[in-house]
Amino acid sequence: GGGSARGTEGSVPTLAVSMKPWLSPQIFGTAQMISSAVFSLHCNGTHLLAGYYNGEVAAYSLLSGNLDYRFSANLDHTAVTAVRFRPEQEGRKNLLALCGADGSVQAWHLTSTRCLAKANIPECAMLSLDYRSDGAALAVGGQDHVVRIFDSARHQVSQELKPSEEDGNTTGHSGRVCAVKWHPTDSNLLLSGGWDRTVQVWDVRVRG
Repeated sequence: GGGSARGTEGSVPTLAVSMKPWLSPQIFGTAQMISSAVFSLHCNGTHLLAGYYNGEVAAYSLLSGNLDYRFSANLDHTAVTAVRFRPEQEGRKNLLALCGADGSVQAWHLTSTRCLAKANIPECAMLSLDYRSDGAALAVGGQDHVVRIFDSARHQVSQELKPSEEDGNTTGHSGRVCAVKWHPTDSNLLLSGGWDRTVQVWDVRVRG
C-alpha cells in the first residue's frame, strides 16, 4: 500500500500507511482461532510462534498461514509471556524456549511438541527472554529485577545480573525486566530494559 507523511512545523510527523495482511486470514478464522490474547511473537523464517495468555503456544506457517503446531506449556493457568526460536545449528533444529508468568523457563522441540527441559523461579514471573546468537546461552528477564542467564545445554542458571551498588554507582534494574536482547555479533554484550525506564548494557564477562 501507499502512505503519506503528515505533521505541522515543530511536531513529529506521522506516517499513514495502508497495509495488507501478510499472513493468511485463516489464522484468525473461526476454524483455527485460539480464544486467548497473544502475549509474544517470534519467527524463524518458516514459522511464526505465538505465546498466549491461556498458556498455549502455536506455530503458524509463514507460507500458508496454517496452524501447524499447538501445545500447552502447563503454566498453572498463567500466560506464556515470551517465546523464542533457538538459532539453528547442525543437529539442533526446531528448538524453542518459552517463559511464563508462573516463573517457568522451558525448552521445547517444536515438531514433536515435546518439552525437553524445565526450570522454575518460585513466586516470580519471567517476562522476557532471548537466545545468544550461538544458541548456547538464554537470557531471561524477571519480575524480581534480575536478569538470569541459562546454560542452554544444562538448562540451569549460570549467571545472575542483579541490582548492586559499588563506589556510589548503582547498576542493575530497580523494576521488572521486560526486555532482553543479546548483541548480534558480540556474545559478551547483553541489553536489558525495564519498568525503571532504563536500558542497560551488560558485559557478561564482568561478574558481580
